[in-house]
Amino acid sequence: MGATAAGDHGSASLVRVFDLMAIALLAAGLGLIGLFCWNPWQAPDLEPYVSVTPTTIDFGTVDYLDEGKGQVTLRNDYRDPIRFRVEYDCQCVTPHTVEGQVAPGDAVDIGVTFRPRGDNSGPIGEERSSLAVVVADRTRMIHFPIETTAVVTRPVAIDRDALQLHVDALRWHDIRLPLSLREGIESIEMVESPPWLHSASLSEVDPRFQAWKLTGRVEPGTEANSRVGTIRGRATLNEEAISAAQDWADVLVDGRLPFLIPITIQFRPPCTLSPSAIHLDEQTVEGRLEVVPAEHVAELEILEASTDLDGLDVRATDRQIVISAQAVEPDPQMPVRSDKIRVRVRCANGEGLTGQFDLEAPVIVFQ
Repeated sequence: MGATAAGDHGSASLVRVFDLMAIALLAAGLGLIGLFCWNPWQAPDLEPYVSVTPTTIDFGTVDYLDEGKGQVTLRNDYRDPIRFRVEYDCQCVTPHTVEGQVAPGDAVDIGVTFRPRGDNSGPIGEERSSLAVVVADRTRMIHFPIETTAVVTRPVAIDRDALQLHVDALRWHDIRLPLSLREGIESIEMVESPPWLHSASLSEVDPRFQAWKLTGRVEPGTEANSRVGTIRGRATLNEEAISAAQDWADVLVDGRLPFLIPITIQFRPPCTLSPSAIHLDEQTVEGRLEVVPAEHVAELEILEASTDLDGLDVRATDRQIVISAQAVEPDPQMPVRSDKIRVRVRCANGEGLTGQFDLEAPVIVFQ
């Protein structure tokens, strides 16, 4: 009986030992799980602890040859140091510090300088640009975009629309471009004009309003004199085929301030095609294009007319191109076919200047 009681007591003790071991193992397991779920050494999210202010820099009013100053502040409330760099793609806005490091709890001021485009290629009035502060630790990267604005005052006000010239080939064009000097500016003089602008000059129109004008003549050009002319059937500037060209009138303001006036010329051929497109189908098997000369064209000759579209016959008459649809096996996969009618003409004005020009018109065939 005593032996039986002693055995039961030993068994109970052994069970308690195993229970305690199980509890200990369970506690250890829960501790490990908690360690993985909550790691005091795990890095928290970086973004809430880093800031860049302000997000917009207003440089105010900046003179044409002056510069504007501003700054942004990068603050690090993170527990580790952070690295940064400043990205920018416009030379008119440049940061004083391009890259660096900020200690925990510290801040750094990044200066920014705005310089108006010295060649006057920027927009008139308000100029906008942007840059970005890129912040990173060992594993993450955050972009903070910064917008910049400035109002630029220039010594000469110009109307960009008035400086878009439409020039007819084989014809002289007299131009008159309005300018306005800013208050306080006393003089303006021509330094250099575009090569295609002859007899360019500046003259005052109305001293009460500081109103001036730039005048000159655009030459018509020929095959032999092709600064603005035609060569190989296309409008050219300095023997390069173009449809439009931009150049600059270089002026000097008050004898010391350089300023560039942009002038764009858009070339128009001396004749056009009418109608502007040809549509053919089962009922309409023939179409006609008429070559319509401008009023200053004295002579017109069609040199050639062609298309790459199969099943079309193209032939030229006096001043017309006749397009006839031939019998072609219909293709259900291609119920509509299209291409261009290409026409080369020779034109001459009343002064003996001649040139060759390429004209095009779409042709659409419905099967």
